[in-house]
Amino acid sequence: MIERGSALTYAVFSAHHGRGVPADHTNKLWRRALPTEEPVKVWGGMGSGLKCDGCDVPILSSEPEIEVEMPDARTLRFHVACDGLWRVLKQALPDQKHAPPPSSSL
Repeated sequence: MIERGSALTYAVFSAHHGRGVPADHTNKLWRRALPTEEPVKVWGGMGSGLKCDGCDVPILSSEPEIEVEMPDARTLRFHVACDGLWRVLKQALPDQKHAPPPSSSL
């Protein structure tokens, strides 16, 4: 069953990027390029022009940007929809020790 927040995040992401959930978000989580732990600090503002750590598309100055500081002091930047998708996927993925990585055809 998909929780309302998950379905809403998917719908917002799809509308923002004009496509469904990309394999790159899931693959980045599997490869540990995106962390699965919780951030220690979260803040927001307008886009910096830097690439989103979720989708690799620049966050325009006209778009809101979510920045998260991770326990290892790394700062990640996301579109609002990509931040929501990251949070949903990192909770939804099975234990990485017991499951094969997703296929590249997603």
